[in-house]
Parts: sequence; structure tokens; C-alpha cells
Amino acid sequence: MLTPLCAILPVLLAALVAPTASAQNEKRAKKPPRSSPSREARAVESSVPGRTERASNCDLGALSETIELHRRAEPDAARAQLEAIRLAVGKCTSFVLALAYAEEIRKFCAAPETYSAARTARELRRRIAALDTDEVLKSSKAGQSCQAAYRYELKTTRVVLRPASKQEAQTTGAAAQ
Repeated sequence: MLTPLCAILPVLLAALVAPTASAQNEKRAKKPPRSSPSREARAVESSVPGRTERASNCDLGALSETIELHRRAEPDAARAQLEAIRLAVGKCTSFVLALAYAEEIRKFCAAPETYSAARTARELRRRIAALDTDEVLKSSKAGQSCQAAYRYELKTTRVVLRPASKQEAQTTGAAAQ
């Protein structure tokens, strides 16, 4: 009985928070542009790192707003938001997948660019294993797309790990015995 409730909870929370964040964004968009940056504008700009940090730590309101801003942002500005979203996918996958459009899943389900190659490989393997153990995400279209994106990245992109040579494998095997 608990599993179906756990599966529905992220979707319900996303539905409750998303309209609030969108309404706030629409109000901001309707304001006329100012010719010079005011204190209020500088305060909003300085709060962006706080918002992206909260989003990467799975604050649902900040995460929802970050995804909305990412959709509308210039490419340079969208990078920081995408990085926060990718960090959040590793911690609260179901929340991010509930907020993401189907076409965004491949972009969101990737390792953060700030990780080293070795850390990226470990993180991708951890995320794939987490999706394998979560029955709800494993059976959902979004979860399957996310897992496919992780597997693709692990095999083809930034993570390049060479296989051990026969000599290295023999020395490693001998050391283990």
C-alpha cells in the first residue's frame, strides 16, 4: 500500500508547486523593463546562485522555478540551471522527471559537467542502479528514457575508461589471491 503512495507523492507535490512558480514568473515577465538595474534587480541576480543551489538540493519550489527558467533562458544562462537540474536528478529523480517534458529527459539525465571522468562513471553507475531498484521509475516511460540516457553517456561520451590489458588483469588477479 505504501509503494503506490510513494509513486504518486512526487507528482502531486510537483502539481501543487508548479502553478505557483509559473504564476510568479508570469508576473515578473509582465513588468516593464527598466533602463538601469535597480536594487531589486541586483537582488534577484544575486539570489540566482542560492536558487540553483536549493534546486540541486531538491527544494521543489526552487527546482520547479529552475526548470522553467532553463526553458526560457539564453544558452549561456541556461548552463548553470542545467547543471543544478542534473545534480538534482541524482538526488530526487522522481521529482525532476515529474516536472520534465519528455524531450528534456535526455538532457536532464546526464552527469554534471563539473565531475571528473572517474566520478562521472561512478555517478552514472550509481544512478543506473538506483533506477533499476525503483520499480515505479523502472516501469515508467520517463524512467526508462532516463536510464537509457545514462547508459548512452556511460558508453559513448565523456567517460572513457580503457579495458585492462591481459597483463594488468593477471597482476591484479594474482594480487587478490
